[in-house]
Amino acid sequence: MMKRENTSKEMEFSYDAINDLLYVYKKDTKVDYNEAIGDIHIEFTKSGKAIGVEILNASDILKEFDIPQKMLDHLTGAELKVVKNGAAFLVLLTLHSENNEKSAMIALSPTAQAIHAV
Repeated sequence: MMKRENTSKEMEFSYDAINDLLYVYKKDTKVDYNEAIGDIHIEFTKSGKAIGVEILNASDILKEFDIPQKMLDHLTGAELKVVKNGAAFLVLLTLHSENNEKSAMIALSPTAQAIHAV
């Protein structure tokens, strides 16, 4: 499967297996700027509200949270919440597949450019 796209409530998502790219974003919103921390790019509105996340090398990053590529290939839904604390971010990502749900809490620090499982 090359690319998986769908809609889940207010969030839309796509997974491109060839490029190993996961994109989760809020429907009907305009991205005004983004902040890249390593392989994770967080998208914001003009008012500073986080409305999307793009994860490069998604299967490598998410396997740390027990989310296998097979699940990414068969996504049926996604939820996203981003919490900002100073210059650091906590990305809360919940992914749904046919009979499975897994969550990842990813702490990002721009100075360390590191990703940590929480």
